Amino acid sequence: MIDLENRIEEIKSNLVSKNLKYIIKCKYKTIPAKEKDIYNEEYLKNYNYYVKLIKKLKKHIKDSSDIQFYTRYDKFNNLVCLVSKFDINEIDINLNIDIRIIIGDKYDTYMKATYYKDYKEKYGILYLEEFVSGNRKNGYGSMLLDNLNFIVDNINSRLKNYNNYSETYNFKPIKIIKGRAIPFKSVISQEDLNKLYTKYGFKIDNNNYLLKNRE
Repeated sequence: MIDLENRIEEIKSNLVSKNLKYIIKCKYKTIPAKEKDIYNEEYLKNYNYYVKLIKKLKKHIKDSSDIQFYTRYDKFNNLVCLVSKFDINEIDINLNIDIRIIIGDKYDTYMKATYYKDYKEKYGILYLEEFVSGNRKNGYGSMLLDNLNFIVDNINSRLKNYNNYSETYNFKPIKIIKGRAIPFKSVISQEDLNKLYTKYGFKIDNNNYLLKNRE
């Protein structure tokens, strides 16, 4: 019988320390429902959650040339991963950036975003193309917006590093976040989405366009 408590702590410890070698090599499998009578119900639920979480994170690491992730605890005291990733080799005029909260469940909360330069003002802009919360009641949308400046700071740091050896593209730091508030109808209304953005420092015009100055 598996020692679920120790395995849960093992996975959590390696996620918090961002041990990529462990994450990539981890091959733990979820325990099927038919074995639920063997284990403590709470430990079994938590173990399956963290196995699913690390599997999803491993997939993102393998699929990306540049990924950053950080851990936080949600309101259920579950560890979740804040992730930003992009592929510098795919940049043309703009750079696609995926920002999300990965959880040990089906539905991630994510932002599809685009980086581009304002050549006149000589700074970078992050344009939010899409923002979808996996489940509004769980607070992941708020968590993502609350940590967005932190995430962007780390994206800026990574882009600055590329400037040290790139001969074809010079990245400017992201100083402005733009976008449009488009509600995911089954999850949130336009009014509530606007209130959420406003709570985290965005200005919204009558056409629901977003603006946040990071300076």
